[in-house]
Amino acid sequence: REYWRIYNGNETYIGTINADLRENQLFIEYSKYFKEQGVAVPEIICCSPDNSAYIQEDLGSYMLLDILTAERQERELSEHTMSLYKKALSELLKMQFAGKGLDYSKALPRPSFDKRCIMWDLNYFKYCYLRLAAIPTDEDLLENDLEKLCSIIESQPASTFMFRDFQSRNIMVKGEDVIFIDYQGGRKGPLAYDLASLLYDAIAEIPEAQHKELLN
Repeated sequence: REYWRIYNGNETYIGTINADLRENQLFIEYSKYFKEQGVAVPEIICCSPDNSAYIQEDLGSYMLLDILTAERQERELSEHTMSLYKKALSELLKMQFAGKGLDYSKALPRPSFDKRCIMWDLNYFKYCYLRLAAIPTDEDLLENDLEKLCSIIESQPASTFMFRDFQSRNIMVKGEDVIFIDYQGGRKGPLAYDLASLLYDAIAEIPEAQHKELLN
C-alpha cells in the first residue's frame, strides 16, 4: 500500500493506492459499516471505480505508540496514556459486538479464526521466533503443546469481530479521541484475542500491574 497526504486549502485527506483489490474492498466495506455503527474508524471519502485507490479521512500523525513513548515515566505508562488505552478497549468492545452484523464470506484469509488460522499463528511463532532466535526446543513436545493450545482456542465462542492486529501502531490519536486503522484482516473470532494483542504488544512493554488494570 502507498499512502499520500493530500492538501486542499486548509483541509487534508489520506489517499491510498493498493493493487490488492480484495484487501481494499474489505477495508472500504468494513469502514463504511463500522462508521454507520458509530465505531471510531476513518470516513471513506471516495473510491476509484475498481477500488484500487481510495481517499479517506486524515487522522493526523500520532499513533498510540507515539503517545506512549513520549509520555512514558520510566517503565510505567502515564495516566494520560492509560486513559487512551481504556478508551481504545471500550471502543474495541463496541467494534467487536457491532461486527456481528457483518458478512464474513469474503474475509481474508478465512471467514473465521478457525483451526487453520490458529495453526498459522502458532507455526509463525515456531519458525519465525523460536528458530530464528535459536531457542532449543523438543519438536515433538512443542507440537503437543501447540495442538493443545489450538484446541483450547478453537473451543472458545467466536461470533464477534476479531480485529486480528489490534496493537498500538493501529490506533491513531486525534486530540483525545482514539481511531482504529488497518482492520481489513478482521474476521469472526474470540473476544480475548484482540485484548491479548494489545496488552502483550512487545513494543509497548506494558508493566504487569497496568496490564491487570486494563484487563479489569
